[in-house]
Amino acid sequence: MDPGDHRRIRALIQRELGITLGEDKSTLITSRLRHLVEKYALSSMDDYVDWLESHRDAAALGELADAISTNHTFFYRESAHFECMAQRVLPEVVERLRARNRFDLRVWCAASSTGQEPYVLAMIIDELLRNEANRWRAGLLATDVSQEALDVARRGEYAADAVSVLPERWVKRYFEPIDEGRMRIVESLRREVTFRRLNLMRPSYPFQSRFDVVFCRNVMIYFSAEIRRAVASRIYDVMSEGGYLFLGLSETLERGATEFRFVGPGIFQKPMRSGSVIAGEE
Repeated sequence: MDPGDHRRIRALIQRELGITLGEDKSTLITSRLRHLVEKYALSSMDDYVDWLESHRDAAALGELADAISTNHTFFYRESAHFECMAQRVLPEVVERLRARNRFDLRVWCAASSTGQEPYVLAMIIDELLRNEANRWRAGLLATDVSQEALDVARRGEYAADAVSVLPERWVKRYFEPIDEGRMRIVESLRREVTFRRLNLMRPSYPFQSRFDVVFCRNVMIYFSAEIRRAVASRIYDVMSEGGYLFLGLSETLERGATEFRFVGPGIFQKPMRSGSVIAGEE
C-alpha cells in the first residue's frame, strides 16, 4: 500500500469508527480491506477512500467496520465483572429501583460483538428477577458497529465447547442442542435482548430512557485518549444517577476527565446528585 493511501485510510477509520491503527498496521489493513476494493472494482486503496467519502452512509461504514473490527470475545470473559454484576451491582440497582417504585430495569451492552456478553447479562437478570417476572420489565439493549457480529448474535448459536465454561445450571436452562457440537440460546432468552447497530463515534446516542447499567468492555483500548473521553462523556449522559459502567479490566478513565467515580477494576459509577453514599465508599 502506498504510504499516502495508508495515512488516508487510517485517518478515515479513526474519524468514522474511533479505531486508532498505527503505521505498523499497513499489512493488516491491506489484507482486511482488499476484498472491498475488489468488490467495487476500484484500482487502489486511495480510490476506496474516495469512494467511502462519497458514500458516507451506514451500509458503507458498516462494511468497513465488519472488515476492521476484531470481534474477539467469549462466554464469561473477565468473569469477575459478571460475578460483581450478579452478587453486588444488580441487587443494589434493583433495590434502589424498587424503593422508587420503579420496576423497569435498563441495561445497555454497548459493544456486544457476537452476543456472548449480552446473553450472559440476560441470564444474570433472569435468575435474579424470574420470581418477579410479572412485575418487572427488564430491557437489555445490545449494540455493535459490526452488522456481521450482530447477525451472529441474533442467531444465538455457539459451539458447545464455548458454552461449557458457563455454570451448568445456565447451560441446562438457557441452551438447547441444535446439532452435533453446537447449541443455541433458547428463544425465551433471545427475546429478552434487542440487538441494534450503533457506532459509538456518533455525536450523541439516540436513547429516550436512561440506563441503570452499561457494559462497554474492551473497546476503549482501540480509541485515542480524546475519543475515550468523548465516548465516556456520551455514555455518562445516557445513564441514570447511581448507574454503573463496566469497562474492561485493563481499561480505565482518566482521573478528572469525567464525573464517574471509581468503584473497582474496570467499574465506575455515576454519582447521585442527592449526595447518597456510593456503594463501596464511606
